[in-house]
Parts: sequence; C-alpha cells; structure tokens
Amino acid sequence: MSKIYKFPYRKIITLIFKMLFAVIFVLVLMLLVQMSKHPNQPPHILGYQGLTVLSNSMNPTFATGDLVIVETMSASDIHKDDIITFKVKDTSYITHRVVDTIKEKGETSFVTKGDNNNVIDEEIVHANHLVGKVLFHIPKLGYIANFVISKTGFVLLIIIPLIGYVSLEFYERIRNNDDNEKVS
Repeated sequence: MSKIYKFPYRKIITLIFKMLFAVIFVLVLMLLVQMSKHPNQPPHILGYQGLTVLSNSMNPTFATGDLVIVETMSASDIHKDDIITFKVKDTSYITHRVVDTIKEKGETSFVTKGDNNNVIDEEIVHANHLVGKVLFHIPKLGYIANFVISKTGFVLLIIIPLIGYVSLEFYERIRNNDDNEKVS
C-alpha cells in the first residue's frame, strides 16, 4: 500500500506571506528611521522617493493626489521636456516640466513650467535645488500614502497588523507545542 504524498501548499503560502510581511516591515522601518533623522526631507529608498502631488499645476499629466516616483539624478542628466522635482524652500517641493536648460559658468540651471500654467516659473531652478527626475506616477495613491504616514494611518495599518501578526505567531507556537506534547 503506497502512501499518498500531499504537496504542502499551505506551508508554502504561509512562508511567502511571512517573507512578504518581513520585507514590508523592513522597508517601513527604514522609512521611519529616515523620517525621524531628516524630518524636513521626504524619505527615499535606493535613490527613489514617492511624493504626493498637492496642486493641479501639472494637469493633465498629474492630478492632485497622484503619487510621483522621483529618481535622484544629477543636473547633467536632465533635458528639455523632462519632469523634475526641486526644492523651493527647505520643506517645499515643486514638480514641473523643464522648458529650457541654461549652462552658465559650468553650472546647469533649469527654466520650468507647470503643464497647466500659462507662464514659466518665476525662479530659475539651480542644480543644487534639484531633487530628481519623475519616472512615473500612480493616480490617487498619494492620498493613501499621506494617510499611511499620518499617526492614525500608522496605527491602523502598521501597529495593529504587527500586533496581529505577532499574536498569530505566538498562538501557532503554543499550539504546535501542545500538539508535540500530545504526541509524546
């Protein structure tokens, strides 16, 4: 009589979810550390950062609430018609399209304009104010990102699931110990 082999689907799926949870947990932890060390700068992972669009100056390209993914790059990699993010003050960021580049005394600067604006921006963007180039955007995800980094969102989406995960792990270990004691 041969034994029927059962493929451990449940164990594999559980392992995948645990690994996914661990990766997400580490990423969130990295973001929280960056936010606490540099509270006036948006957090980034491996040179990429997500920023929420707060105005309609780039309509129809981006709308309010969209999340733009910005890659850190040098001014020499930026060209006309690229969409860039730059600092205006220490805590303010603007994402607009480059309409002209200016090279003066070995320094690159940019003339920018919002797609939905009638005139170019008043200030020229100098290379030291450049944050990076927009790679892509995700519609409306900025609203969710802002909720997640709020205190309420952090508690509801990070702390409570973490407590639930730890509780389930603890329960499984107790149950496995009870099962092992019954077998012995």
